[in-house]
Amino acid sequence: MGKIILFVLIGAAIYFFFIKSREVTNKDNDENEFVQCSNCGTFVLKKEMKEKNGKLVCKDCYENS
Repeated sequence: MGKIILFVLIGAAIYFFFIKSREVTNKDNDENEFVQCSNCGTFVLKKEMKEKNGKLVCKDCYENS
């Protein structure tokens, strides 16, 4: 009985330390999100937006205003 418990614990340790750590998490999901420009209405990646007066605007609108 003790050997079975030992094998289960070893299997669980392998799963949690090796297999589960390999799972891909999408941490930069926020950066790949498209957001509508408050000024011109075009959709641009959120990481390329600039904030102006509390609103997100695209690079072109930010430079032209």
